[in-house]
Amino acid sequence: MSYHLTLHSWTGSDPTAEGEKLAKVFRLDPPEGIRIVQDLQAGKIWVFDQTISNEQADLALNYLSRLGFEVDLEPALPQSIPPVAPVAQENEAHDFLNKIEESSPVLQKESGESFSFSGMGGELFKIFIKNVIFIIGTLGVYKFWAKTNVRRYLWDHTLLHGDSFRYHGTGMELLRGNIRLIGFILFVSLGMGAAVYMDLADEEVVDTVTSVLNLLIVILIPAFMVGSRRYLLSRSSWRSVHFSFRGYRKEAIGLYVKGWLLSIITLGFYWPYFLIQKEVFWRGNSFFGDKRIDFDGVAKDILKTYFLMGLFILPTLGLYYFWYKARLQSYFWSHTHFEGASFHFTATGGEWLKLSLVNLLLLIFSFGFAFPWVTTRTMKFKTKHLFIEGHANFDLVVQQMQDSGAFGDVALDAMDVDMDIG
Repeated sequence: MSYHLTLHSWTGSDPTAEGEKLAKVFRLDPPEGIRIVQDLQAGKIWVFDQTISNEQADLALNYLSRLGFEVDLEPALPQSIPPVAPVAQENEAHDFLNKIEESSPVLQKESGESFSFSGMGGELFKIFIKNVIFIIGTLGVYKFWAKTNVRRYLWDHTLLHGDSFRYHGTGMELLRGNIRLIGFILFVSLGMGAAVYMDLADEEVVDTVTSVLNLLIVILIPAFMVGSRRYLLSRSSWRSVHFSFRGYRKEAIGLYVKGWLLSIITLGFYWPYFLIQKEVFWRGNSFFGDKRIDFDGVAKDILKTYFLMGLFILPTLGLYYFWYKARLQSYFWSHTHFEGASFHFTATGGEWLKLSLVNLLLLIFSFGFAFPWVTTRTMKFKTKHLFIEGHANFDLVVQQMQDSGAFGDVALDAMDVDMDIG
């Protein structure tokens, strides 16, 4: 059965954007699509001059309704059609169906779609200049808002299926986390100073306590990493659905202490197993809405990559590290799954090396001023090579927000610990 399609009204908020989407679906000029939306706002109706199939009707109804259009589908009366007409009509039907699927991120099969980054070095440079001026003017206090400004720009310009990610953190949250960190450090320092001043402990005891505290801080780094991960994901969203991290600090401490000790005892042979266990923890405890991100990698698959790195790292003066990194990233992403879809990362060692060398030269010859361009080049490189393939239905994801403070994020920043997982 075929249908006539009629649009009766529109209740959206951006007539230009929705008009352009409408034009893409029906193969119209963008101004014509915008004019149709404006006519609908004025109380007029619009009728598509061709009939569409039952399958196309379902797709059109779902997609156009999401854009705010009131859609009416009326069955077309049977009529006599010349022998050649079905072929032409079928071709036009396929074109129409493809247009709807191409223009609708919701209706796409979500297959073979790459991430993208639309940020520009010049735009980010303006943010950096503003940040530097305000940091100097506030004696460093603005650095928390500066960090938030950069994150928001990077998130907002990272896209999947045409929709950008969003960062919802604030500078005030980072400031409060920093105050808590400073309070903890002052409490420990004043306590030790008071003990020495009142002759409750001699310098030897203080040195021992200091060593124990330093060791304790190292052991607590995984706990800070969990706090940082929770904060970053809880403040990140895509299509208005938030991410979250649900791993536990205690579990992270046990995982890292065990991994560090066994790697030392086995002279590094345990390291590949530790790498996989880390990915299982970080990726496997990450959620998008109420759906878990899965990781199914196993250590034996990366043993060859690890031993090749050990074999070639010195003869190549460290350059083989880029090939080692590329193979690990490719493996980690290919074993990361979400609701039936899988990720793939296609960058090669040579491409990583080229990116790093050019970035290094830019920083050297610009005396560091090219850092915004280095940042955007790196983001474009990573998103260019990251794909998601499969049939994940993101419409089934339900919002489940997990709140978290910024203490762990600030603590890692103070200790200069990188939290770039994946």
